[in-house]
Amino acid sequence: SDSTRGFVGFYDLIWFSNTGYLDTTKVHRQSNGIMWEFKELPDGKFICSCSCTQYEGHAVDKVFRVHPDGALDTTFHTGINAGNVYAYFPLPDGRVYVGGNFRRAAAPNYTLYLVRLLPDGSLDPAFSNPHLTIPSYLPSSSSRVVRSIRPWSDGAIIACGQFDSADGQERWGICMLDTSGQVLPAFGNCEIGPFTSQ
Repeated sequence: SDSTRGFVGFYDLIWFSNTGYLDTTKVHRQSNGIMWEFKELPDGKFICSCSCTQYEGHAVDKVFRVHPDGALDTTFHTGINAGNVYAYFPLPDGRVYVGGNFRRAAAPNYTLYLVRLLPDGSLDPAFSNPHLTIPSYLPSSSSRVVRSIRPWSDGAIIACGQFDSADGQERWGICMLDTSGQVLPAFGNCEIGPFTSQ
């Protein structure tokens, strides 16, 4: 509630000052859904995921990008129209790794778990999106998903989540991939075993 400037109601993107108060120098932003995750990019912009179809009155994908002031970046289009995104790892050159379990309206429109996006939001064709399989001890309703992406040396990344293999290689929830998306030998035969609970 920022009634002095007319911002009263539900907002998806707001700013707080470094003292914890609502930052009244910013423009608070609205959408027709919930913003779930966002991450600052090296250029000061933010990549966001939401359950919305519109942001500030503009049609958006489930993953979109905003300028540092929160205004929609209309030059970025991912085509992601379903599913969930849980992890981002941005690169200095404007590309960004995205992890979760999601689909695109355009090809490939099967479920994706880990992709690298180009600066315009399109899929990076130089990265082979790994295929994950679900652990056999989980119920069939469980979802394969990447929940965390971390950097490693020489541009490699470590992906963690709920899966028992990556591209046919047994990995049990953690795998390392090179810059082209190929699964590396690290973490082979490192099974943690089934849990009886979460």
